[in-house]
Amino acid sequence: MQSATTKTLADELRQAYQYVLLQISKDLDREHTKRFRRLCTEHISKTNTEILSIFRCLEHEGLLSWEDFNYLKDLMRKIRRMDIVKKVTEFEIKRDLKILLDYYARKRQGQDLSCCSQNVRRVAGYLTRLTDKVRDRVDVTNIISSVKSSKDIRNVLGEFEEEMYCGKQKFSWDEFMMLVVIAGELLAIALASETRSHLAMELCSTAADELCPRMMELKGNWREFSHRVEERYNQFYSQQKLESNPCLSMQRKRAEILQHLSSIFSPQ
Repeated sequence: MQSATTKTLADELRQAYQYVLLQISKDLDREHTKRFRRLCTEHISKTNTEILSIFRCLEHEGLLSWEDFNYLKDLMRKIRRMDIVKKVTEFEIKRDLKILLDYYARKRQGQDLSCCSQNVRRVAGYLTRLTDKVRDRVDVTNIISSVKSSKDIRNVLGEFEEEMYCGKQKFSWDEFMMLVVIAGELLAIALASETRSHLAMELCSTAADELCPRMMELKGNWREFSHRVEERYNQFYSQQKLESNPCLSMQRKRAEILQHLSSIFSPQ
């Protein structure tokens, strides 16, 4: 059974989905609506001429929902409305980040876990296990004390981002992953706090809103983000296995000794 907070997250996402559909209906002029309708005539009746009623038919056919915009995006590409594809993509990124942050925070606190896709559970698992390796050195408890509203978490993430940008020309996927973890850790502490638990949902939404432009700046999507997290996880643990192999460890030690000795006996 879903918890009340999980239902609130799902309700919020459904409400955001309805808002996106309403915005799309306003953005489509009559000509584009006709072109869109012609592409999906097999799924709608002749009486469905308004775009919102067309959307409802697609929902009934299982071709459109807050969890799946693929069919709609495909049709929007065909009628060359890439601005709407971008708008929908932004919704998808925020949706997936909200679900991930909520799941990550609950997993960290050992609370009832929300229902989500296998992919989200896997990504959250990778991130929590990676963070566990530096658990004693990653403590945001003092930072959360300054977070009393959604505006504050936006400021905190912005300050971390400024630290990352220092002296750099470009934002990277590694830095984006770090921001996601920081947001997740802040949210986890908020969930466990009696004075901040009521803000958890608002903080989750604000953090996702703040992170979304960064992912779009990287020209990425959820699939690529998942791949990057898994890649980083595999790299880290393959290195851990390498270092724990006694034969390879001794080989590395011998190489270091020879390197140091060569600096004395075989100077350049």
